[in-house]
Amino acid sequence: MAADNTLKVSNPPAEFIIGEPGKPDPELTVIVIVTGPVRANINLEFVDYVFDDQGYKTRLPANTTPHSLAKVFQVEPFDNAYKPSASGSEFTIKLKPKQKKIDQIFYGGIKVTMDSGSSSNANQRGTGSANSSGAIASQVNVTPYGFVGDIKNGKIAGAQLARVNFTSTNRTSIIDSIIPDLPGLVNAGPIEAKVAYENKGELPVFTSASWEFSSEDKVLASKRSSKTILLGGRSATRSVITQSKIEGSQETINVLPEFGPVTIKTTLQSELGGTMFEPVVVESSIFVIQWKEPTFFVALAITFGWYYRRRRVAPKTSKQRPPSLLVLAIKAMRKAVIRRLALRKSKEVA
Repeated sequence: MAADNTLKVSNPPAEFIIGEPGKPDPELTVIVIVTGPVRANINLEFVDYVFDDQGYKTRLPANTTPHSLAKVFQVEPFDNAYKPSASGSEFTIKLKPKQKKIDQIFYGGIKVTMDSGSSSNANQRGTGSANSSGAIASQVNVTPYGFVGDIKNGKIAGAQLARVNFTSTNRTSIIDSIIPDLPGLVNAGPIEAKVAYENKGELPVFTSASWEFSSEDKVLASKRSSKTILLGGRSATRSVITQSKIEGSQETINVLPEFGPVTIKTTLQSELGGTMFEPVVVESSIFVIQWKEPTFFVALAITFGWYYRRRRVAPKTSKQRPPSLLVLAIKAMRKAVIRRLALRKSKEVA
């Protein structure tokens, strides 16, 4: 069966622009590499996406939605028959726009599949297949070039930054999990830098976040998230960890110092159809120090010391407590009884 073969698909660009000056005939190319011992037919299909209020997407058949990729792309015919070989085969699939100019955004997924190829009538176009296996490539978003008019009337707005926060990922002991990080004070070790942002416009934009970590005016590292689509009225979060791979090794190293101040510049960049929005930049400062374990043990020592002193002082202070009214009354009655008995005895002797 074709399932015994291995299928690899190249990732298309996150944004495909139609109508860009100097590019009258743009095309999107998908590279497919197949290896394995079984004959197969390679096919390409479009998949529609719809998003709920939480931003989760659901897959639907092509041409189900108004923004379907099937409405804007056509697949160029190609020889889709895979014949087993030791090195495998590479297929180049070209997608061309049906129109030279569009006035809306299209988005969805590209699904590359392979079936058994047992049919004597091979599908030379490579579109559509039944009972096939395959993989979804990255989401493709098609936008018209230049949306300046919609920017002016407020339908499109760059992503707005909601919050940034920095959390230690160092969990060498249970103490690190019990004691939370304090604002601006981070336990030594790698940290997670996270940014939350939202799109307050009506139309989607493509956003990416970047972080620059520096200490004592020296840049320690720069991190960047991939560009992704953010639909109108939705929010998203992106994060990175301050670790980098050691060259020639699978191990990672923390790029931050073990002690001292660190400045973090967070930049949020939005774009759509070749139009770049003004970036949102926030600069934050944190102080890195190994403070959780020492603080815990100092607090523990103080608690034991207080408890020990309280135990030693408690017996002494209990003897020095003033007697209650009941005790004083009993003592007074006792003295009165003794006096009366003594007086009666003295009268009898006389």
